[in-house]
Amino acid sequence: FCQGTTVGQCMEEVYSPYAKARPRMDEFAAALRVPNQGGVEKPDAESNQALLQMFDMHFPELRIYRGQIQTSPGIEEIKGSPTEYYRTVGAMIALLAAYIYMKGDEQLGLEICTGGNRGPMSKDKVPGKFINMGNKPEAYRKFCQEFASGLKGEEDWWAMMVFLAVHDVGKSNAFRMRVNQTLPPMQRTDDHDRALANALRDPELLEELLPSVRRLGPERIQRIADGFATNFQLPQLGQGEISVISLAGLIDLPKARVMDGTLSTYLYHSIFDIAGAACNEKFIWPLAILPVYSGFQSSMLDLVDRLSDSGKPDSRSLYFDFLNCAFKKAYPDFEENTFKGLC
Repeated sequence: FCQGTTVGQCMEEVYSPYAKARPRMDEFAAALRVPNQGGVEKPDAESNQALLQMFDMHFPELRIYRGQIQTSPGIEEIKGSPTEYYRTVGAMIALLAAYIYMKGDEQLGLEICTGGNRGPMSKDKVPGKFINMGNKPEAYRKFCQEFASGLKGEEDWWAMMVFLAVHDVGKSNAFRMRVNQTLPPMQRTDDHDRALANALRDPELLEELLPSVRRLGPERIQRIADGFATNFQLPQLGQGEISVISLAGLIDLPKARVMDGTLSTYLYHSIFDIAGAACNEKFIWPLAILPVYSGFQSSMLDLVDRLSDSGKPDSRSLYFDFLNCAFKKAYPDFEENTFKGLC
């Protein structure tokens, strides 16, 4: 583990073994196929050390999650229990599962994110509100096909891996402190997404803190930065947990970023993030559940379509249209006028 006293020193310690030529996606996929080395039947971190070491070597930013982490405002991880690290790795494995599935190994791809002993969420348990997608293979196929349709090749898949590796580094107290040191007082923030967005715009911080991102090149870096700059959370909107003003970042996003897949990529990261949310040292494998994969994907596509329309929507109509669409899907017997009347 990193022994440095600052985030930058941590990066220096792990940067030297960081290969000049990055591995291909197939190499990570192959690591998930190795028999008798962990897997969903031996889901703990100890049984999957070879895989975790591979992640650590090629994504040095993962070491940031080993430090002091603020999981939500005012709440910090228990010292010595890097749950956010395992959640992040879980999200990346969820992406790899989709990759493996689209490469033709459908059984393994689905098993990675649905198999094993997952307690009440196991495939052999009676489904409740949340359905293990191992029992809905057609829905998982549809999800993977729609997601992969926006990725043109190896570089796009790899960029998504990097995106997931760094998406929550702003929860690190040391990371936010380092970023805030470069900003005037009025621009400093405790928000983890804004902290990452600020770091992505600073060449020196990219070099110091985010080497995997820096190697993606200026255009991909800018696209990731633009996504995080919206400070928008799809799951919170889907559950009606955010206010109308929270859509301001989406509305201000240039139309070109909606059309070129930048917004879709940013929104998809929430789905994989939730898949890894339950991961920990005892079970590092992600879980694909139906309402998240299918429900959020459908909501995301509706939102992107709405923002793709000509003209610039106002935040109130966008907020209403999104929730109204979700309501009609959940309660198809209600007409739009009925719902509007209730509002």
